[in-house]
Amino acid sequence: MFQEKCTECSVTYNRAEPVRAQLSKGSIEAPTKFLAVHGTGRVCSCGGQLADNIIHFGEAMPLEQTQRAVTHSERGDLALVLGTSMRVSPACDLPSPVYRRNNGRLVICNLQRTPYDRYCALRVWARSDQFMQLVMEELAIEVPQPDPSYWQSQLSPDTSSSSSPSSSSSSSSSSSSSSSSSSGSSATAPSDAASAVVPDHENPIGMVDPSRSCPHVEAAAGSCGLRSADHFGRVLGERCGACGTSDELWVCIECSAVCCGRSVHAHMVAHHAATAHRLVLSLADLSFWCYSCESYVTSRHLAPLFNAVHVAKFGDDAPPLHGLPL
Repeated sequence: MFQEKCTECSVTYNRAEPVRAQLSKGSIEAPTKFLAVHGTGRVCSCGGQLADNIIHFGEAMPLEQTQRAVTHSERGDLALVLGTSMRVSPACDLPSPVYRRNNGRLVICNLQRTPYDRYCALRVWARSDQFMQLVMEELAIEVPQPDPSYWQSQLSPDTSSSSSPSSSSSSSSSSSSSSSSSSGSSATAPSDAASAVVPDHENPIGMVDPSRSCPHVEAAAGSCGLRSADHFGRVLGERCGACGTSDELWVCIECSAVCCGRSVHAHMVAHHAATAHRLVLSLADLSFWCYSCESYVTSRHLAPLFNAVHVAKFGDDAPPLHGLPL
């Protein structure tokens, strides 16, 4: 999420801030469907369009990395799976050669049941960080502390420019002013809105950390009409009410509407804009999102809803999340 890549020459740019796709916002006309979803609105020094490297639901994994992963899986004798629901192919299929062909072992550490649990030599119900801390202690390997300054040393010189016609004059004036200033840094901040985000040095790898202070959760959860596993069971069988897709579905906690997410047709975003309903639940990974806070959220007020949808989807009580007891 801190990189963008040229679609022509494949040069990769490391950025100080999370890279945001901009062509889909409508301010710049996207020449291809791919750029409509991934284009950042900037141009490489070779003239090619730059794009983010995020993989959305329904998109193929990068070929080179996938082939490398398959090669390692076919050679391995231990597959360690951390913090995933193991429900998206082909990623979820990668451990299979280890325990099917190589007489190896599969270990899954997760708080959620997966379809591969029955193949495990060891099944660990824990948080990934806590589990790996114990593993590293057992191996007598010291875990280095994150260094926020490291990524700064890896930044690319900003030789790209915005492809927006309206920003060409500002880009040229920006480049001229930067050339007359001190040249002590090899990287300059991009001038367009694609990277107009303050760097999060407390979270340099962009890890998802649900907000525990969302002021909207209690009221939204209190008004939710989905109270039982039976209610959620009916919702799990629905499609997007706007376009009929079954991909990346979310349910509105406040009115039970089911719509698709941003990576499909963003009908849940449109639902929020039309109704001002804030809190939604992903029917894929059972995470909660608040549109007003623009953040994943967690709260003890969500525990009953989370348990009900977990029972509906997996036939078992939920793991210790959102204030549920350990």
